[in-house]
Amino acid sequence: MTQHALSETPIEELNPGWIGMPIEVDDLQGVAVGFRLARYERTMVDNTRTWILYSDGSPWRTEVRAGAKVRWVGTVPAPGQFVSPQPAPPHSAVTALPQQAQLSPQSWVTPTPGGNY
Repeated sequence: MTQHALSETPIEELNPGWIGMPIEVDDLQGVAVGFRLARYERTMVDNTRTWILYSDGSPWRTEVRAGAKVRWVGTVPAPGQFVSPQPAPPHSAVTALPQQAQLSPQSWVTPTPGGNY
């Protein structure tokens, strides 16, 4: 039987393999926010390493500083084993329009056949 547990990982270990994962972090005001990670940026703000995390779906962002913890639900590993986060499968793919196409709010992404939009 698989057991699930909340795991905690330092923000410094965040990498592109985590894109699409549902995660939870405490923002700069100490509020716990949970979302599916769409993308992130590493930057310096006031000489402090800062990660700007963007949500999937209805896009918004939150900032965390070095030392923050990322929480995610994973399986409980057997003694002596490590379980790394696994990203969720993508919802659907999008394709860019040819350059000669006229741009409009609806033209930024084109759904692939069978996509849910």
